[in-house]
Amino acid sequence: MVRRVARAVYAAAVALACLCMLVFPLPKQTSAGKVLCLWEDGSVTEEGYGIVCSALVGISDDGTIELLRGTHVGHIPSSDAMNTLLGVLRSDSLADMLRLDGSKLSFVERMALLCEYSSTVFYAGEAFSFTGARVERAKPDRAEEVRLLFGDLPAGYLAKMGATALHVAWDAELSAAALVGSNVETVTASAPYSSEDGALYRTGRDGKTLVAAVPSAERLELSMSRSAEGALLPCESLRSLTLPFLGASEGLAGDLGYLFSDGTQYCVPATLADVKVTGGMLSETAFYLCPGIQTVDVCGVLPQNIHPRAFLGATSLQELHVPVPVELAGEFYEETAPCGCIVYRRK
Repeated sequence: MVRRVARAVYAAAVALACLCMLVFPLPKQTSAGKVLCLWEDGSVTEEGYGIVCSALVGISDDGTIELLRGTHVGHIPSSDAMNTLLGVLRSDSLADMLRLDGSKLSFVERMALLCEYSSTVFYAGEAFSFTGARVERAKPDRAEEVRLLFGDLPAGYLAKMGATALHVAWDAELSAAALVGSNVETVTASAPYSSEDGALYRTGRDGKTLVAAVPSAERLELSMSRSAEGALLPCESLRSLTLPFLGASEGLAGDLGYLFSDGTQYCVPATLADVKVTGGMLSETAFYLCPGIQTVDVCGVLPQNIHPRAFLGATSLQELHVPVPVELAGEFYEETAPCGCIVYRRK
């Protein structure tokens, strides 16, 4: 966010610098091995390739080459050839990537693109990498970012690559299992996928479906109309969870374990202590095998949609906020909340 704000402020400085260049023209040609750089304070300098490479940090959102000298940000305008190539690399089309030809790129442009994509893997059933001029098949050992263009990723692939960032293309079919055990911290996506606060969704005819969430998530506030089984399986450090319903959809009686199922068993993390459910239907096994949960708030669930034995599986429960009397394991105090619900507190 800070970087984007800085780029927005800098855009105004670049515009001012360009205006100054019209009034006070610089030489049309730079010295051999040098390029013009526009700095955030409006100044324009001529920089050698060595300085550019040492200060290079990547490519900005608007496609210009970005430098950092101390605390000062500078941009080198890119050519049409680079803008075209960059647009393809930022797309989700492997076919277009394989047709790329970077022969018309300058030395600085090629270095900038390598800086941006040297640790990126494009995956579509097999791995591809950008070489500085084109995209080719590769067998990389490590990658900071994996861009899933088609299908799903093999189990353990993200962990093996050590990737911390994942991009999900429109034609991908990502499953939560691909994120299990990985170090992915950020996810970006192309429609119909979307990413919100560490959770990945896919929007279709059935509405907004929760697909997965990043392993590093400790607090999640989910917003969906459906959920894939095991969508939160990667979240082994989750501490707090707010969601609109339990199970697959709001209209079905569900349980929390559905989101943490590997197909054979529930793997609700022991770190998960606080859960809030705002709607849906709670089944008799709603909190089955949820040993770490200490506080539950289901104030927003209709009384008739709560099974009286729904909370017996939360064996560490310390406090429950519920609109209807229920059975609990252990001894609890009862009091009435201002909203009219019952608040159970363990003795």
